[in-house]
Amino acid sequence: MSTFAYSLALDTLRSSSRARHTLTSGPASYGFAGLVVQPLVGHVSDRCNSRFGRRRPYIVAGAVSIIVAVLIIGHSVDIGWLFGVTHAFRPRAIVTFVFGFWILDVANTVTQGPCRALLADLTEKDH
Repeated sequence: MSTFAYSLALDTLRSSSRARHTLTSGPASYGFAGLVVQPLVGHVSDRCNSRFGRRRPYIVAGAVSIIVAVLIIGHSVDIGWLFGVTHAFRPRAIVTFVFGFWILDVANTVTQGPCRALLADLTEKDH
C-alpha cells in the first residue's frame, strides 16, 4: 500500500521541494493506527450489539472510509487547485494527499481487525 501511495505522490506532486519532507509524515500514522485505532476498534466491536452483527458495521464503515480516502488521494492535485495551488507551489495538494493517506491507513486498520475477528467468529463452531 505505501509503495503505491508514495509513487502516486511523487508522480503527481514532484514539482514541490517540500514533498519529500511532508511525505515522511505518512509513517507517523502507522503507529497511531496500530497502537491506538486497532485495539480501540477491537474493543468496541467485541461489545457491539448491532442487528447486523458485531463486526459488519465496522467493516462497512472502514470500506466506505477507504473509498473516500482513495478518492481524496487520487484527486489531491485537483483538490489542491480548489485551494489555490499553482504549478510552482503545491503545498496544499501535498497536505491533501497526506491527509488522504492518513485516512486510508486508519480505514485499513478499522477494516482489517473486524474482518479477521469475523472469520474467527464464523469458524469458531467448526471444530
